Amino acid sequence: MHAKQVQAWVAMNVATHAPATTGRTSALGKREIVMYRYSTLLQQFLYDEQAVTAIEYGLIAALIAVVIIASVQVVGTNLSTVFSNIAAAL
Repeated sequence: MHAKQVQAWVAMNVATHAPATTGRTSALGKREIVMYRYSTLLQQFLYDEQAVTAIEYGLIAALIAVVIIASVQVVGTNLSTVFSNIAAAL
């Protein structure tokens, strides 16, 4: 579900199934309150983008590390070949 769908669902269910405000809460009202809290937590989870951003930065850092390691290995192999040629020429 998209965040807007969750928000619409919460608004619809709270508006149509809100517990009676007679001073006491029935068993059905308590369940509705719990479901409202769960839906609110779900809505907050869907809006929270900090974890997604952290994962994206972690993947970018891992990709950069792989590129650096690969390039160092290639440069190291080429440099070793150059020094071997120089040592052979001496």
